[in-house]
Amino acid sequence: MSDQEATLDVGLVQSQVTFRLVKLARRIDRNFAQAAKRMGLGLPEIRLLFLVQKHPGKTLSEAIRETIADQGNSSRVALRLEEQGYLTREPDEDDARKYLLYITDKGAEVVKAAIKQRAEFNQALTESLQAEDQEQLKTYLDRMLQRIDEI
Repeated sequence: MSDQEATLDVGLVQSQVTFRLVKLARRIDRNFAQAAKRMGLGLPEIRLLFLVQKHPGKTLSEAIRETIADQGNSSRVALRLEEQGYLTREPDEDDARKYLLYITDKGAEVVKAAIKQRAEFNQALTESLQAEDQEQLKTYLDRMLQRIDEI
C-alpha cells in the first residue's frame, strides 16, 4: 500500500461515525475523570457509586455486569470505597459467599455532586443543539446501542 493509499484509508476511518463517537467518548471520560479527581476519586469509583446509589443491594458481580469494569479492578475499587466510607458491604443472606453493596451518606453526597457536575457538563456540551436535535441524537444513539448487541 502506498503512502497516499494509507492516507486515504486513515481519512476514511476518521470520517466514520464510530471514530467520532470514540473520540467524543474519550473526551467526555477525560472530563468526568478530572471531575472525579477533584472529589478525590477515580472514574471507576464514581461509576460504581452511581450504580450502587441507583440499585442498592446488588452484588459486586451484578455491578460489574452493568458497568464497563473488569472483575479484578472492581474488587479493588469496592474495597477502597468501603475503606474510605463511601459504601458498605453486607453478607448476602441467601449466599454467604456474596456481599451486597450499599451506599453510605458520604457516598451519596459524592454521587449528588457528580450528578450536578454531569448535568452542567451535559448542558454546556449540548447547548448548541436544539431540543429536537438532542432527542433525534438520542434516538440514533439508542438504535446504535441496540444494533451493537446484534452484531
